[in-house]
Amino acid sequence: FLYGLNDVLAEYFVKNNDRIEYLGMLGLFGWIFSFCVQAPILEGEAVRELVTKFSQRQSDIMESDFLWVLFLLFCFVTMLSSFYVAVSMFLSENDATILNLSLQSCPLWAVVLTTVGEIFAPGEVHWFPPPMFFVALILVVAGTFSYESEEERNECLDDYTDDCCEVEKTSPCGSNRYRIDEFIP
Repeated sequence: FLYGLNDVLAEYFVKNNDRIEYLGMLGLFGWIFSFCVQAPILEGEAVRELVTKFSQRQSDIMESDFLWVLFLLFCFVTMLSSFYVAVSMFLSENDATILNLSLQSCPLWAVVLTTVGEIFAPGEVHWFPPPMFFVALILVVAGTFSYESEEERNECLDDYTDDCCEVEKTSPCGSNRYRIDEFIP
């Protein structure tokens, strides 16, 4: 629920404000929340242990571990920043609904790569998704097609309607009957 709400609010701010300002505020407040609230509560002990070990300079191995942790943190921040920049670009042109439906189809690629891995390295991969995965995948694909076809139908109706008309007309896009005042804000 919160992730979907985040995407809808992001769409609102990206479409109604400056995208660069949105990304800047997201980064600023994300940094404040992460380092002042989230990290001390969830990772406080691990951070204290890492800082204590590094300050004591126990060995060269510890220094390489610390550099490895910094490298992983840098990679995480870079990937997450790239994701949010891409999402803001996507939302400036499209809807949050299609973004969420598209992101829900991501596990499909994990199944495809696992299947390809089984072909090239038989016996190495011993995982196959449960049947409910395929039911969920079918629902996500059906939701995506349903959303896109409804959007096209509404665009088609908008082309053939009069703003003051409140009578029932046959849709030029098909044989279904629509009340025009349902589509006029």
